[in-house]
Amino acid sequence: MTYHLIIHLCVGWLLILVALPLVLGWVPMNRWYGVKLPKAYVSDENWIALNAFGGKLLMMAGAVILLMTGLRFVIHPEWKRFLWVSMCVELSMVFAVLVGCFWKASTLPGKKRDTKKNR
Repeated sequence: MTYHLIIHLCVGWLLILVALPLVLGWVPMNRWYGVKLPKAYVSDENWIALNAFGGKLLMMAGAVILLMTGLRFVIHPEWKRFLWVSMCVELSMVFAVLVGCFWKASTLPGKKRDTKKNR
């Protein structure tokens, strides 16, 4: 097995493991871990909803990465073109997670906090 297959397996499992607490709602509102869009900080309900949704998308991205890695190993571990195909799919998954999180944030109630101070 080549090193890039091991890296892709690790990335896929890491995404799933990082997303699991978000999906289960174990992460309280904070500045370090979770989906940190302005709408998430409006309320605890928004935080939990957005992070659960983003966590599910991250878990799906991790599963797709694992699937692509498995397919590559089954098809032929040394087929260079499949590496490029799987990298494009993985980058598309990252883009899908970002777009999905922004879409979900746009459907949540409330206005984002006003960061401007009153003059």
